[in-house]
Amino acid sequence: PDLDRAFSFIRDLKFDVLCLQEVPEAFLSRLKSLPLSLAAGIETDWVEPAHIVKRLYCVILSPHNILSGYDFAFLKFEAPWRTEKFISFMRRWDWRRVRNRRSLYADIEMPQGLTRVFSLHLTLSYPNWLMTEFETAARLRDPAIPAVFCGDLNIIESYRATPLNWVLGGSFGDIVHRASARTNAEKRFAELGL
Repeated sequence: PDLDRAFSFIRDLKFDVLCLQEVPEAFLSRLKSLPLSLAAGIETDWVEPAHIVKRLYCVILSPHNILSGYDFAFLKFEAPWRTEKFISFMRRWDWRRVRNRRSLYADIEMPQGLTRVFSLHLTLSYPNWLMTEFETAARLRDPAIPAVFCGDLNIIESYRATPLNWVLGGSFGDIVHRASARTNAEKRFAELGL
């Protein structure tokens, strides 16, 4: 909520690569004023009440040269009835309908060589859908270029949170097998050499 403070923090921070998600359009304009390389792509369109659309962005910042940036689309999530009802109920706590979900990667000339950096924001959903979205990004790796995946992966292992796995489209088993989400994700990360 304090974008002035966030901007000052970023401006004064020493980093090689910084990945941001949920960046409002006005803040993106401010980030472009910094003496840094920047890649940005649409993350999502939030549909506000009265059908007002608020666009959010994924951003990658670096003092090193960003050669290219590419935003890519996730598959459309087909929400079951229970998910639709839950989102409607949660609007009073600022939950919004989303559309046009995307993420971003950039090829950056790092001191150690070219590196592909992903700035992801996976949907808050159930484990299999999260991995479906992750695999969309993983297919965009280039085996000849080292890859780094950053962002909000929403892999949550907590009995307080796992009931949301079912509410947000998963199976009943996703509630009781809380440890499988991180275990399966980390196994996949290892298979990919991440």
